[in-house]
This record gives sequence, C-alpha cells and structure tokens, in this order.
Amino acid sequence: MANNYGYVEVNFTILDKSISEIEKYIEQLKKNMATAQNEIDILMQNCSGPDMEQFEKQWDKAVDNGSTYSKFCKSLESYVSFLKYVKMEYKYIQSRAVNTANGL
Repeated sequence: MANNYGYVEVNFTILDKSISEIEKYIEQLKKNMATAQNEIDILMQNCSGPDMEQFEKQWDKAVDNGSTYSKFCKSLESYVSFLKYVKMEYKYIQSRAVNTANGL
C-alpha cells in the first residue's frame, strides 16, 4: 500500500498467516503418517504371509525419501522457507525506503 510518505508499506500479516497455515499442514500431515505407520506396524506384528510382505513393500515405497509424500513435504517446507525469505527481504527493503524517505 502506498502512503503519503513516498515509500511502500508492506502488510506482513498475509505472509505470516500463509507461513503459519502451511507449517500447521505439514505438521498435521506428518502426524497422520506417523499414526498410519504405527497402525501398520501393529498390523504387521499380527499378520504374516506373502500378501502382508507385498503390502509392507508397497508401504515402504509410499513413505521412503523418494516417495510422493516425502517430496510433497519437502516442497512445502521449501515454500515456507521461500516465504520467510521474501518476508525478510520486504522488511529490509521497506526499512531502507523509510530511511531514504526520512533522509530527504
């Protein structure tokens, strides 16, 4: 938002809210996957056979480092880092603009 002082003022509330919501989503996603892992561990203790072995292999693929789940979490974490960086840069630029405007 431009104001009468000749510098740009950035409202960081939207960035803060976006960062917070994405971080909450990542945390909940990881908790849900941990719960699912615990349930699968219990299931594997009580079941055996070729079907269970195949299920275990498929589950391991679904949660390993190259899985869609893992890549999705990493991409969200990267996006949060980017938003934090953008916020820091905007604050720095805004501060410089204010100091420059005050020096005129």
